[in-house]
Amino acid sequence: MLTNLPFKIFVLWLLLLPFSWLLNSYTGFIAPDKLFAPLLLLLGFAGLLRGDFSRQMRILFLVLMMCTLLLFNSISFINESDLFFGLLLDDAVRYGYFLIPVLLIKTMKDFRVASWMVVYIAVVGCISAILASTGLISLPIERFEVSRLGILGLPKSIGLFVSYGDMAQYLAFAVLWMLCLPGLEMKTAHKNIMRVLFFFVVVAGVLAAQSRNVAFSIVIAPMMYFYLFFLLGQKRGEINGVALIGSLVAIGIFSLFVVYIGDVLDVVRDLGGSYAQNTVNDRLSQYRMALDIMSHDLLFGANVEIYSRNAEVIDKIHNAWLRLGARGGLVAITIFAALLFMILSYIWKARWNEEKRQETRIVLSYMVVVLFSINMYPSLGELFWALLGIGAALPLVTTKKAGTPITDKRASVIYAKPVVSIKKRIV
Repeated sequence: MLTNLPFKIFVLWLLLLPFSWLLNSYTGFIAPDKLFAPLLLLLGFAGLLRGDFSRQMRILFLVLMMCTLLLFNSISFINESDLFFGLLLDDAVRYGYFLIPVLLIKTMKDFRVASWMVVYIAVVGCISAILASTGLISLPIERFEVSRLGILGLPKSIGLFVSYGDMAQYLAFAVLWMLCLPGLEMKTAHKNIMRVLFFFVVVAGVLAAQSRNVAFSIVIAPMMYFYLFFLLGQKRGEINGVALIGSLVAIGIFSLFVVYIGDVLDVVRDLGGSYAQNTVNDRLSQYRMALDIMSHDLLFGANVEIYSRNAEVIDKIHNAWLRLGARGGLVAITIFAALLFMILSYIWKARWNEEKRQETRIVLSYMVVVLFSINMYPSLGELFWALLGIGAALPLVTTKKAGTPITDKRASVIYAKPVVSIKKRIV
């Protein structure tokens, strides 16, 4: 039972999150999750003052990184005060969605509750997508396209999610969580029933979404989990953390080329018919525009004139790196990359903690999906930052056994002390 009032409000905030824009559309008033957000931030920072010093320092580093990104993503417009402060406020709201879970998830129990809320959001998204696709519900804002699969004539629909990339990441995290079900005390048969029901919901959602990002992400996530399960269970030597994190970043960047460059590009264009080909061509056109904008100012991106003329297009560039580059230049890209690297390094350092071991593999696998999917959609919205914050909170939570408890077979070989038993023989 939850006893922490700020965390209870946080759970309510997560419950409302997938319905944010829908409630705003029907009421014409600010969405409830945005009303709760400032309160949660205040409660989170107040609680941070009473926390563990090490946790305080790591969270403050993340806050500093977010503030730096907030400033430099808009610094080119500082001479145009209305534009500068308007963009600053918009970004501050989104970045707050990252800090809320980081501040309020303090224990493994909190993290597991938050992860179940991610499963809930993913399930709501899948169900809403299939209901919208079949015409059983009608939403104020609907995204319909012709069917890419030709299965039962289902049109491509997204339901309550605001973007396919967000749906991909929540669904990937949820698939990983349901695959492992960490911390859940239940009979194996009951767990399998839950997994089967979840599987049917996921299939329905994927059929409705008909998104390459969603499809690739839910395949990559479990593959990466089993890879990490094998990798972290080896007995020979210890893998260099920096090398592994570098390889994860390389996988994410390389995914862009896998999807869009060379002969593979032609294959991707053919997936889903002529309409899918048009979307690929449109995105490549966006990328060329982003690179053209950066060519005028590589470090800081668009100036006031360029951004004012192309703001709508820039904010819809289907690649997070190029979207950041077009608006904030190479400086903004570097800060965002450093933020992801910092989160990955925190998670990697938590890998030997006995209470976090399985969850660490889940979050690392989810982070690979992040590095993949942000190459295929604009990202950087509220849902993106909220889930990233939940993942970043894992290495910061306190556990019953502080320090570095080790249960891995390899580690026990390295760290175990031999026990010598001496028996005296009495004659």
